[in-house]
Amino acid sequence: MKTQTATEPRSSPPLRDRKPVAQKGFRPTTLLFLAIWVRDYVNRKLSEIPGYRAHVAAVTLHLWRGAYQIHDLDIKKTNGKVPVPFFAAPLIDFSVQWRALIFERAFVGNIEIHRPEINLVNGASEATRQAPVDQPWAQKIKQLFPLKINRFAVHNGHIRYRDFSHDPEVNLWVDHVQMVATNLTNSKKLSKSLIADIRIEGRPLSVGDVRSQISLDPYAPKPTFAFNLELKAMPLVKVNDFAKAYGHFTQSRKGRQSAHGGLGSNSRRRNAHRA
Repeated sequence: MKTQTATEPRSSPPLRDRKPVAQKGFRPTTLLFLAIWVRDYVNRKLSEIPGYRAHVAAVTLHLWRGAYQIHDLDIKKTNGKVPVPFFAAPLIDFSVQWRALIFERAFVGNIEIHRPEINLVNGASEATRQAPVDQPWAQKIKQLFPLKINRFAVHNGHIRYRDFSHDPEVNLWVDHVQMVATNLTNSKKLSKSLIADIRIEGRPLSVGDVRSQISLDPYAPKPTFAFNLELKAMPLVKVNDFAKAYGHFTQSRKGRQSAHGGLGSNSRRRNAHRA
């Protein structure tokens, strides 16, 4: 049996199986330049918001699932005196909802935000305040992801409310925030009803437990909604700074507050008790 030795030339593949070197590197190179272009586009659009500076470290494209990911987004206020950043998230995923596209022919999208942190700051002047998301931010999200958003989710988020203008300074937060909002396009194609559903849960001041469920139909002839809230095991002394700053009183009782209630467009009910 003939064997190939080091001195014998190796057989070359047929010409039809050969690919030019440039063709082999075309796809990865194109994706790299496209990802850089998308990153620069995202940075440019986010930085158009007056008074804020935004930066994205990198963008990853996932063409096979119709998605792209933003890495290490950081947004800070520039035209004021706020010592904490406005928003930060290590990962944001924008994707097409393939099930809706394949089975319902609905071209809608999904946004997943992982471990976001947001600082809402109140102050004596506009320069010392950081407002929540408003219309300019919503318009920028549409430019970054032109599809109608049908599902929005937050994983392990952190929301903090600060007020540096009072004595004592107010510092309240909710961590471990999980949120899922579905059927935001209010389409019967994608859901059994036109009702959008939003469910949120978190841990206020790192010790309690809060859960909320919101159902709404903003496109109905008479817009309807229902809101339910449940709060458990909230230590009263944890909100002393807030109570002293805004109400000029403090809680001396070392108990825990629990409350549950709801609010709707057709009826109103509230109930609370202290543990």
